[in-house]
Amino acid sequence: MSIIPISAGIPLTETEPKQKWLEEWSKQLFVKVSIDSEYGWGEVLPAAFNSPALYADIVKRLEPSLNGMEISEPGIIWEKLRKLTFSGGYGPVIGAISGVDIALWDLKAKLSKLYLGDIFGKNEQKIARYASLSRYANYEAVIRASKNIVESGFKAIKLHQTKDDTLESVKRFREEIGYGVDLMVDLNCAMNIDEAIKFANSVQRYELKWVEEPIWPPDDLASLKKINDIVPVAAGENFFDFFKFEDAVHLEALTYYQPDVTKVGGLTPTLKILDLLKKNHEQVAFHNRPHNGWIGIFASIAAARMNGVDALIETPPNGVPSQYFRYNAMITSEVIAPNGVGLSIEPIEPLPQPKDEKILIFHD
Repeated sequence: MSIIPISAGIPLTETEPKQKWLEEWSKQLFVKVSIDSEYGWGEVLPAAFNSPALYADIVKRLEPSLNGMEISEPGIIWEKLRKLTFSGGYGPVIGAISGVDIALWDLKAKLSKLYLGDIFGKNEQKIARYASLSRYANYEAVIRASKNIVESGFKAIKLHQTKDDTLESVKRFREEIGYGVDLMVDLNCAMNIDEAIKFANSVQRYELKWVEEPIWPPDDLASLKKINDIVPVAAGENFFDFFKFEDAVHLEALTYYQPDVTKVGGLTPTLKILDLLKKNHEQVAFHNRPHNGWIGIFASIAAARMNGVDALIETPPNGVPSQYFRYNAMITSEVIAPNGVGLSIEPIEPLPQPKDEKILIFHD
């Protein structure tokens, strides 16, 4: 079995006006797992330091431990890798495992000549897409970009503005675009609990679908519960195991749960998390960094289909760039419906490489 981490620099598709974070969101890390002439693809979100190199090194170190294992049993391999790397924490290690696990599932479905989402039987789930925008210089740019996105057909938009201009951006959005479009905001953990409660009370009148990760740390469930009592809260991209999701469900801390298949360990733990959310009738909104990686997006859709849950899918406000990917799917501004084998998508090699790595500490 061969496991190869492949860094890429597929550029973020520019909007009008041009968004910020173009360089930061133009880095990807894919994982290619092959046996003989067959192969599967996975994706890792290199969140820590925005450093693909950090995660790629961990992926390389995983390969020797998989020699002789049955590639048809991703769950057994996941358990071995988790025990092998366990040190009480998660972060980059569980992120690296994510890419390997997704690739193994892709390969398993390809060997079976099935679409991965149908590997446990056909499910026709409602997988609704929304446009997730990068950050803009000011609220005037936010509104111009949002109007263009709405005109292209999107009916749901998420903003990533600072804690200082999010409220004004929301106000202007509702005044100029109206209430016929679902609107969400991601605060990127920028507030303390007092600031977040004040914000929640102020923004309540604008009928947001959710406020995402309003506070630091992002897994402070007791504080998230307080905010969720005022406005719908979404979180989960920074929950790195099943038990944190279980705790959040029991506490009723969230309205929308956001597992990220490229961060939480791949499809194997995601399926367990989805089973928990389905049994408790919780709403699922997969997190995906809205760049042009796309493997994680298709893996999220497959997970929803495999588990039989309706879900929202976070995507960039553009189509799959065909110069970088082969894919088989029906894609509109509202839905993505894969219909190939495996994940129904794979990168076209050779991929463009990222620019010289810059360490990203934190965005507020």
